[in-house]
Amino acid sequence: MSEDPKKIKEIIDKGLQKFYEDKEVEVYVGLSDDTIKKIILEYLRYNEMSFSALIRKLAGITGKDRARKLLGELIDENKVVYDPETNKYKINDIESE
Repeated sequence: MSEDPKKIKEIIDKGLQKFYEDKEVEVYVGLSDDTIKKIILEYLRYNEMSFSALIRKLAGITGKDRARKLLGELIDENKVVYDPETNKYKINDIESE
């Protein structure tokens, strides 16, 4: 099963806030940490992913350092676990039940 692109787009759209607009340009504030965490969880809900695969999915949304920090926070919150045998991150099954 694959992630739902409509669900991810919905999360991003809800997180976007317009900062400035004129005739030629629209400027938006960057997505909050909570919004990016929701996106990470949505990606991991359907697929275990390596860190590099997750970074590719998050390209254009956030940078590598911020993604690493937020992934670490999700691990600390017991929402995500790292499986050293597969070298992949996944949703914590115990937490999601």
